[in-house]
Amino acid sequence: DDCMLFADICCAGEGEEPLRLILEQLRHGPLSTDIPNCYFKKDGKVIKNPITYVRANLDDLPPPDLSGKNKFHIENNKLIAEDPYVTHIERSGVYDFKAFRGCPYRCTYCGNEAIWNTYSDRKAFLRKRSVDNVITELENVVRHFPTIKSINSFDETFISDRKWVKEFAEKYAEAIHLPFSCDMYITQATEAVIKDLVKAGLTEISVGIESFNEEIRRTVYKRNQKDSTLLEKIDLFHKYNVTIGYDFILDNPYETGKDLKSFFFNFILKLPRPGEVNLYSLGHLPETVLTERLLGEGLISESDVVGISDKG
Repeated sequence: DDCMLFADICCAGEGEEPLRLILEQLRHGPLSTDIPNCYFKKDGKVIKNPITYVRANLDDLPPPDLSGKNKFHIENNKLIAEDPYVTHIERSGVYDFKAFRGCPYRCTYCGNEAIWNTYSDRKAFLRKRSVDNVITELENVVRHFPTIKSINSFDETFISDRKWVKEFAEKYAEAIHLPFSCDMYITQATEAVIKDLVKAGLTEISVGIESFNEEIRRTVYKRNQKDSTLLEKIDLFHKYNVTIGYDFILDNPYETGKDLKSFFFNFILKLPRPGEVNLYSLGHLPETVLTERLLGEGLISESDVVGISDKG
């Protein structure tokens, strides 16, 4: 809705097929305004089409185009002949991929909640690529970028499907075997999963603990992660020399400064070293459960919601 103040067309939801239809229609004639997942501006009015398109088989999508040929971007009002993502890979030596779409969890602060509610068939929203499809992509990356140093998964819960992870670990170890990092819901981890991934090349993980306070995690964020369970899983990763980045959220209206300080030291000093602590400020995303709760209790106002607030 905000973007339509400036744009002629916006896509809400997944865009591969809508974009293909737009390009195809522009190539052959006038553009219709009934393409799913798209908003159109026509005669000063906004036409909102239903968000119905979901790519069922992710393996049907073409692999990323890793060449810099015929790629341009605009930066500081200058047209630059390069693909900034390709340049980033070349300079950093790190390649990021994504194997899954959707998240099985319903954390109250997360934008996935609003996206999930957009679709009527929620089961269809949770999808994964085949292991072979991912490995083929990574093999192409290694061939295209011979100086690549490491691989990273951007998936929120990389180990949610244990059978998939075991197959991935075996094939990654054989075909790629570069240092590997990922995000995960750490309470899903078992020693068997950790051993498989470490053998494949896992060196670092990022985990969302979010609050130093177990009660806040459970009642406010709806993350059922007990301190004892978290510390048990963390010790397992430490045993296999996997570096952990811990994500925490600050600026929660339910936590006073005194609470935060008390729970911070009570929890943080129990974590094995080395490790990284990443601190984030709570963003009140529109239409999430937590944002609606805080608005209803008067703990935040509409001006604090992302899109109105410039806090982000």
